[in-house]
Amino acid sequence: MTKTTKNDAQFQYDVCLSFAEEQRPYVERVAEALRAKGVRVFFDDFEKSKLWGKDLYEYLDEVYQHLAKYCILFVSADYARKVWTNHERRSAQARAIKNKGEYILPAKFDDTPIPGLPDTVHYIDLRDITPEQLGIIAVEKV
Repeated sequence: MTKTTKNDAQFQYDVCLSFAEEQRPYVERVAEALRAKGVRVFFDDFEKSKLWGKDLYEYLDEVYQHLAKYCILFVSADYARKVWTNHERRSAQARAIKNKGEYILPAKFDDTPIPGLPDTVHYIDLRDITPEQLGIIAVEKV
């Protein structure tokens, strides 16, 4: 179980996950691994009743810009071309610019460039690790 610090209390989630639908099976396993370790994770399938009826454009902006301590951004060609993932990414980047610290944690399925995500930001290469291994790394981070 993760230990919540006083600084973490300002956040509703320890981590939010931004991904393309095509990578849902992998990301779902990561989300399950995080939740099993007591990490407060925003994963849409865990929030079905909360999301029901909400204006997702506004609410997801709030989640990705203000409600999570970290954002794991699952980079892929699918991610780069989708409207909703780009909305989530822009919200996360707005937060990263304001805070000037570690917030976006890139995890790459492939080498697709993502606008505003510099090559100098260290990432996890998902071609080399299982979802459960990424979950362990993420638990250590948060």
